[in-house]
Amino acid sequence: MAKPIVYIRADGNSEIGLGHVIRSLALAEMLKEEFDCIFATRFLTDYMDTEARKVCHEVIELPGSDEHFDAFLSLLSGGEIVVLDNYFYDTDYQRAIKNKGCKLVCIDDMHHKHFVADVVINHAGGIPKEAYSIAPYSCLFLGPDYALLRPEFLHRTEKDGASSLLVCLGGADKENATLQILKLLEDKQFPHPCCVVIGDAFGHRPDLIEFQRSSRLNIEIFNTLSAQEMADTMSGCRYAVCSPSTVSYEYLSKKGGELYLKKTADNQKDIYAFCTKNGIAFDVADMFINDPFVVQQSIEIQRNYFDGRSGSRIRSIFKKLHNERQLRLRKARPADCDLYFHWANDPDERKNALSPAQIDYNEHCVWFAKKAASKDTCLWVLEQGETPVGQIRFDIDRILKEATVSYFVAAENRGKGIGLSVVKMGLELFLKTEKEVPVINAVVKSTNQVSRKIFDRLGFQVHGDKNDFLYYKATERI
Repeated sequence: MAKPIVYIRADGNSEIGLGHVIRSLALAEMLKEEFDCIFATRFLTDYMDTEARKVCHEVIELPGSDEHFDAFLSLLSGGEIVVLDNYFYDTDYQRAIKNKGCKLVCIDDMHHKHFVADVVINHAGGIPKEAYSIAPYSCLFLGPDYALLRPEFLHRTEKDGASSLLVCLGGADKENATLQILKLLEDKQFPHPCCVVIGDAFGHRPDLIEFQRSSRLNIEIFNTLSAQEMADTMSGCRYAVCSPSTVSYEYLSKKGGELYLKKTADNQKDIYAFCTKNGIAFDVADMFINDPFVVQQSIEIQRNYFDGRSGSRIRSIFKKLHNERQLRLRKARPADCDLYFHWANDPDERKNALSPAQIDYNEHCVWFAKKAASKDTCLWVLEQGETPVGQIRFDIDRILKEATVSYFVAAENRGKGIGLSVVKMGLELFLKTEKEVPVINAVVKSTNQVSRKIFDRLGFQVHGDKNDFLYYKATERI
C-alpha cells in the first residue's frame, strides 16, 4: 500500500540561512517510515539536495522568482498533507492550499500573521497561545515538547573529559558573528580546542581561515557536517556558543553544557528569551560564568526540557491528520433520532452536561425534530466509513452573530483523538457554511479534562466560569 504523501516546502540560502531547511528535513526524518515526504524548495544546492534525498521520497526544485507560489500549488491534488516553513506564506496562500483540499501544517517562530492551517508548530518555549491569531479550528503545538530535531540529536551522549567549545551560528551567518566570537575567545585566552561549524551558505570562509592561521586559539573548522558528524562534534564540547535556533536545541538535547547564545536573526528572539529566562543558557556577553553551581543548575534544567520524545509526538500529529481523511461529517437525518437519544443518555454525557438529568424519549423526539428543521442549528454526524462515531452541534444566535458548539464521541471510540477531530472538522465546516457567524462559544464542565484540553489546543480563551463550568470563546477573522 502506498504511503500518504507529505509535501514539505522550505527555502534556504545565504540571505535567510539554512534553519528552515534543517528543521524541515528533521521533520521528514521523523515521518519517513510512515509517509512519503516530497521536499520542494528554491535555491537548491548540491548539499541541500544530498541531505534531502537521504530522508525524502522526492526533491523538487521550484523557480527562484515569485512564480514559485503558483508552481507549488500546481503540484497539489488535494489528498496530501502540506508543510510550510517560511515567513512569506501569508493567510491567503494558506487558504489557497486549504481550498485544494489539503491538510496544512505551518512551522512558525514569529507568530506575526493570521493562521488558517490545521496545525501550527512552534518549538520555542514560553510562547502563550494568546500570542497567536488563528482560525478556531487550528491546533497549536508549542514548546520544546515538539522540538524539530533530527534523530541523531534526540538521545543524550556524555563524554568524560570533554572540554572543547562549539561555535555554530547557523548555516549562513551573514554578518560573520563567528569571527567576532573567536576574537572574543582569543581575548579571554580560552585554553581548549574550538570546534567551528559553518554551513553551505557561509560566505566568509577566507576571513575565517586567515584568522585561524594567525590566532593563538586551537581552531578546527568544519564545513557542512552531516547530522551524525554534527552530533559527534557536539558530544565532545563542554561549552557552546550558538544562535538561539534549532542548533541550540540540538546541542541541549544531544550533549548539554555551558551554552551561550548570540542572536543573529529576528526570529530567534523567542528561543533566546525562553532559554535565558529559564536558566537553560546565558547571553554571550556573560561568557564565561565562573560559578560552578550556576552552571550545574543550568545543565540540570536543560535535561528537564529535552526528553528525546519529540519525534513520537510529532508523528502522532501527522497520523491524526491523515486519519481525519477517513472521517466525514454529514447532516443529521430523521433516522438519527434514536441514535442521538442513545448518545444523549450516555452516563459520561449526562455527567458533563449543564443539565445532568436523564432525558425522556418523547421530549427528545420533539427536541430533535425542532433542531433538525431549524435554520439556526447545524446538526452533523461524524462517520468513519459508514459507522457513526460522534456528532457536533452549533446553536446560532444571529443577532449576536455567535454560535455555541457542543460535541459527543461514542463510548467505543473514545481515547483515539476523535474528539479533537470532530470539533476541528466541525468548526472548519461551520465557518465555511456560516460566514456571518464568526464568534464560537463553548461551555465545558471544569472537571472535564478531555474537553478542556481540546479547546485549549484549539486556542479558545476562557472568558468566564460559573457553577463549575468554564465558558470558552474563539473568533474567526472575517
